[in-house]
Amino acid sequence: MRRILVICLIITSFLSELQAQCPGLDQRLRMQCEACSGVEFLDKVTSKTNITFSYSNTDLAEWKIQMNERSSVRRILTKLLKNRGYTFECIGSDQVLIYRNTTEKREFSGFVVDEASLTPLENVLVYNALGQHTYTNSDGFFYLKEAELDTFYFSYPGYLEFATGLLESVSNVIRLKEENTLGEIKVVGLDSALFRSGRGGWLVNLDRWRNYPSLNGMPGITHKISSLPGMQSTVDVNGGIVVRGGGKNENLVLLDGMEIYNPTHMFGIFGSISDRSLSSVSFFKGNAPGHYAGRVSSVIDMRSKIGDFKKWHGSLDVNPIFGELFLNGPIKKEKTSIALSFRRSFTDMFPVFYQQIQDQNSIDRFRYYFYDTKLHLTHRSSKNGALHLSAYSGGDVGYINQRDKLVQELTKTEANKDRFIQANNSVMLTWKKRWSSSFGTALDLGLTNYRFDYVNRYDLRLIGDTFSYDRGTTLGHKSEILDYVAGVNATGQLGNKGKWDVGLRSTYRQFDPNTSNYSIQEQGVALSDTAYGDGQTDALDLLAYAENSWEWDKFLLRYGASVVSFRTDTTFLSFQPSVFASYQLSRDLRVNGGWSQNVQYTHAVPNNTFGIPINVWLPSTKAVRPLISGQFEVGVHYFNEDVIDLQVDAYRRTMQNAVNYRFGVFDLISEWEDAILQGKGRSIGLEVMLRKDLGKLSAWVKYVLSKSERQYDEVNNGDWIPFQYDRRHDFATVWKYDVNPRWVIGLTCIYSSGHYITIPDEQYLIEINEQPRLISQFGSLNNLRIPDYMRFDFAVDHKINSKKFRSTLSFKVYNALNRQNVFYVSSSLNANGSFNIDPISLFPLLPTVNYAIQF
Repeated sequence: MRRILVICLIITSFLSELQAQCPGLDQRLRMQCEACSGVEFLDKVTSKTNITFSYSNTDLAEWKIQMNERSSVRRILTKLLKNRGYTFECIGSDQVLIYRNTTEKREFSGFVVDEASLTPLENVLVYNALGQHTYTNSDGFFYLKEAELDTFYFSYPGYLEFATGLLESVSNVIRLKEENTLGEIKVVGLDSALFRSGRGGWLVNLDRWRNYPSLNGMPGITHKISSLPGMQSTVDVNGGIVVRGGGKNENLVLLDGMEIYNPTHMFGIFGSISDRSLSSVSFFKGNAPGHYAGRVSSVIDMRSKIGDFKKWHGSLDVNPIFGELFLNGPIKKEKTSIALSFRRSFTDMFPVFYQQIQDQNSIDRFRYYFYDTKLHLTHRSSKNGALHLSAYSGGDVGYINQRDKLVQELTKTEANKDRFIQANNSVMLTWKKRWSSSFGTALDLGLTNYRFDYVNRYDLRLIGDTFSYDRGTTLGHKSEILDYVAGVNATGQLGNKGKWDVGLRSTYRQFDPNTSNYSIQEQGVALSDTAYGDGQTDALDLLAYAENSWEWDKFLLRYGASVVSFRTDTTFLSFQPSVFASYQLSRDLRVNGGWSQNVQYTHAVPNNTFGIPINVWLPSTKAVRPLISGQFEVGVHYFNEDVIDLQVDAYRRTMQNAVNYRFGVFDLISEWEDAILQGKGRSIGLEVMLRKDLGKLSAWVKYVLSKSERQYDEVNNGDWIPFQYDRRHDFATVWKYDVNPRWVIGLTCIYSSGHYITIPDEQYLIEINEQPRLISQFGSLNNLRIPDYMRFDFAVDHKINSKKFRSTLSFKVYNALNRQNVFYVSSSLNANGSFNIDPISLFPLLPTVNYAIQF
């Protein structure tokens, strides 16, 4: 006990002596300061207390201090310095040293928004000189649990960089000011300013991307991402996006969390969502986080732009092909905002457009138009909570009439008429709440509907010296799918290095895959006039998922799994794991690898024969098993902000229960389950992407070398055959040159190997009961390769800026080489009855002028 008292007396004596070194710190005074710097503030303290301050950091001169407080100098200094990452120490009787505190660690969190509109900014880089960094999420939120006290910088392309000390609460808001002058974008060496790769996926910086001219002449994010490695745009027959040897139906396309079954207009020619209405796009090539379960090839996750919370803005794009209007602004300032977009093509109105297509393909009549409307409503219920309503409606309407008459020894008259309508509608209501700096939740409720209607009328008449033959066929088809979705999600932190994500989602699906009418008249006799329909099939899809990610100094690890139950006439249960790892070998070099297994329970079987593509969505049943895909990938990423950005990835993928129609033919007569083939699939490939910024010139090049095959026991004696979308070579390059702040030139070049379709080996007339009959005999699947696809586009943008609005006048040339790329293939008989293949191409050399104004 005596020893303890002696120790206490010694400590008390020491503290008293230490305190006596700076008696002025206990002096009470009133400090009033209005936006003064740290240096000015300390000078005022010195004038009132005679305390001398020593400091060497120039940051103090940039501080903006507002204070009106009466307290001790010690308390005032503690309050002033702690929030800015500094501390102080007495070094004499009236001398105080101020220095940066690099040992204390605290939570660092908040929101980053645009200063003018108060809309959140996603993918903002938050970093300090010590290497600690993070990125903002889709709500503009950032979080570091054990941030070292230091100055943090906020960097985002197109905005002035912002610096601040540590903040204390989740409600802190960082407002970034837009940089309106043209200049080089600062990249701090962590990732590209245009694309950010990591955690197994890509995040596209749309604000940066919009500086590039609309190179392909057709707006839409699906077209833009097809210029990145691993993403191939089919563009021609059965257009869409295919990824790493998969089909176009194997991609999960989301708009604000709701699935869009038809992400393109005109079967791949146009994108169905304009990038003007989007704030961000992220996509994964196979190795996707668990909450994206449902597809086996890729995920394209699009997030809508949130409307301005302060004032109304808008943009208008007009050219001979389409018109687009985008409006956004506050319903209630700083509380509720709305963003609206509407597009409609003029392709059915202007003869300059459709006359070229009719002439080059010998089509009697071609008409087509598309439309899409999108709405996003945001209501901030509190500082940390918001309610979002997202709605979309889009569709395509078109028809193609062909007529051919040939008079020789055999007179042939042939007419083919196609009509098609497809429409996609969706709505999603989401409530988000951040309960603390490390925990947030989201609740979702929505529905989506896709409908496809198709009618084909084919008439054939043959007149010879001794006989005549007439045949008329009418085919009508309707297909529809309707989904009801409800889900809950929670995210949080595991220390400063880890993040977790868990959730549940329930989807009730209604399939109406095959409601058809089929009639045949031959020689004036009705051979068949039948309505077919398998009726509605219901499915319940339940998903539970969990995922963790850890990030150390050089190593990143993401792992997780989803458990899916899918019930139709039977119940399927699957466990779908995934893992992705990345290691930083040096400042400029990173290696990564991943493995995943995915299961897909809904199928859109590819129609790879003649005519307009037909989209039919089918559920997994006892007869049609779910598609299972396993993928392994490795890659290397070299990024040096002063030299180059190079990414090389290799992958190998296997599939079970891959689906296809027998001989590629859409069979309306059979039950759809009996018309399906299922087999194996395999794909292997090498992907390369090279980016470089050379002052005013920016460019990237992608090349993919790949091979994709299928194997069906009932086809080709069980041998492996090329997959429909097997494209051995896929190349794209994009260039942008800023001549000056007003003039921008853009170029793009796309080349890819043609893919495969199925055609009859032969087609001939025979007599049955003294009547001629047309017979089509099929052999192998995918027995004809379409010619290679190649396109070169050119664009020039002239920017005109004023105080009230910004406008851009653009001159674009689509398909500048006037190459007739195949859109789809039809067939016909020649005079002697043999078989002809007639490729149909769209969009020859097409110059357009576009005027866009932002106000």
